[in-house]
Amino acid sequence: EVLAGCDLGESIQSPITSDGFDVYFSARDHSVRALTIKTNGKPDEKWTAPYFSNLLKDDKEPQPIPYKGNTC
Repeated sequence: EVLAGCDLGESIQSPITSDGFDVYFSARDHSVRALTIKTNGKPDEKWTAPYFSNLLKDDKEPQPIPYKGNTC
């Protein structure tokens, strides 16, 4: 039974991992994302923006890049 869903705007690239009510996965845009599944079954973003693994950490390209958001 599907209770709720969200459009990430990207395809999921990795296995989905969970820890309690938190779900972690990566998408094809090199992002690592985290969702919390609320008690009503609806997802909610755990982080304010995804972490982009393909960006530098030396201020040449800040992390995370400007985030468009999704419909979670």
